[in-house]
Amino acid sequence: MRNWKQSLLDLTLRNRLLNIKPGADVLELILPSEGLAELDDLIHAGTSVELLGKDAVTDLRRLQGISDVTELPHEQLMDELTSRHRVHSEVTEGSYRNRLRGLARNARTLFEETGSANLYLTLGSMEITTSTGKPAQAPLFLIPVKITGGSGRSRFSITVDTSTQATPNYTLVEWLRAKHDAVIPALNEPPLDSSGLDIHRALAEISRSLASHSLPYEVRESAYVGICKFSTYGMWRDLDLHWASFNRSPVFRHLVEKSGTSFSDPAGDTDLRDIEVREDRLTLPIAADGAQMRAVVAAGQGRTFVLEGPPGTGKSQTITNLITHSLLEGKTILFVAEKQAALDVVKSRLQKVGLADFTLDLHGVEQKPASIRRQLKASIDLRVDYDDRSWRTVVDRYRARLAPLEEYPGKIHTANAAGYSLWSAVTTLDECGPGAALPVDPRLVGDGQIDELLLEDALRDFERLARSTTPGQTLIGTSSGPAPPPPPTKS
Repeated sequence: MRNWKQSLLDLTLRNRLLNIKPGADVLELILPSEGLAELDDLIHAGTSVELLGKDAVTDLRRLQGISDVTELPHEQLMDELTSRHRVHSEVTEGSYRNRLRGLARNARTLFEETGSANLYLTLGSMEITTSTGKPAQAPLFLIPVKITGGSGRSRFSITVDTSTQATPNYTLVEWLRAKHDAVIPALNEPPLDSSGLDIHRALAEISRSLASHSLPYEVRESAYVGICKFSTYGMWRDLDLHWASFNRSPVFRHLVEKSGTSFSDPAGDTDLRDIEVREDRLTLPIAADGAQMRAVVAAGQGRTFVLEGPPGTGKSQTITNLITHSLLEGKTILFVAEKQAALDVVKSRLQKVGLADFTLDLHGVEQKPASIRRQLKASIDLRVDYDDRSWRTVVDRYRARLAPLEEYPGKIHTANAAGYSLWSAVTTLDECGPGAALPVDPRLVGDGQIDELLLEDALRDFERLARSTTPGQTLIGTSSGPAPPPPPTKS
């Protein structure tokens, strides 16, 4: 449990949410005094804020000897933010485009892989200290943003990402609780005003709470734009609060208490390869082979298993069939995946087979409350009419045509008196390669009752053929009996 929680929420100062600093994925913003609240209001209002380099000054100001915006008066920086919606960052104009393009690309890649870009505007920071006594800046509040623009000669801008919500830095909340047993109310539940976060009041109340706990930390008016991997906090909190409920699951309990040992499945210990499949009792929207159907049946029985296979072997089709079969059994299915692309593939397949209104997308850009309500409404309002008599006729016709197919594998794989099935005999012949052939009377391998005269004749034929065969040649025995019937076709 401890290892799981540590992997989900890193409470060391290696975590960017406890020690943020400029780098490839983090951009520090240059704000005038009192500019933090103005920036918060603009972003929450949906205003696009343009980003500039720190040396983006006019020629006139350069003539005045000003080469860096930090040399400008406070009023001018505030006017540029409030009137022109522009904010400078701690990068030079020479590296501006490469840094912003790289940040936007990394956020886009992360979104494609996980469904969340994890790109935030951080507002305010708490200056804590590392084990060596060096200062570290831990962000206080996180507002999800998107980077736009940048094409041609246009500037990059940030705008609020409405697909997710602004949040306190819960990693810092948990760090303070774990390290100092301190709870900061204004950090856990920040005060709000008409335009969003009441940043002035929040910073003041956090400072007072730190003083009341005798913590030697300072609150600063800083802002960064960067990638902060925050999406695992929800899983960490679930694990922290509800581990006892999770422990009722046999799989969860085994991983916690007996990790590294074989799992005894309470739903059954029959080898999955031996599970009986009644193909006529399965309703699968996508064609499946025997192994895939056994996986569907096993899931329907509540079995626990791992289904593995290289790309292109039908895993997503099997998952789609598994979900469909489980829905028909009256079950609710939670499908999770490490990457967004895997979710999208299965979602697309479910839509194609007509089950879109039976699914609820809870991840990525579709997790907005309005979208959740819309999906729930579509499911509740769904009305399906079908002709039960026609459906039964189709099912009966299908089962009638399936019967010959179920007999065919037996004919192919049943061994004769010589120990060969049609399949193994053909495989053996293929392995032997070309060579002289000895005809064998089918009666010798039919029912196991061998006529001595027939056997003597066959041995004489074998001796005669062996004399005429040169060393190195393969001698093949072939039955002269009738060929097996062609496989029936499924229509």
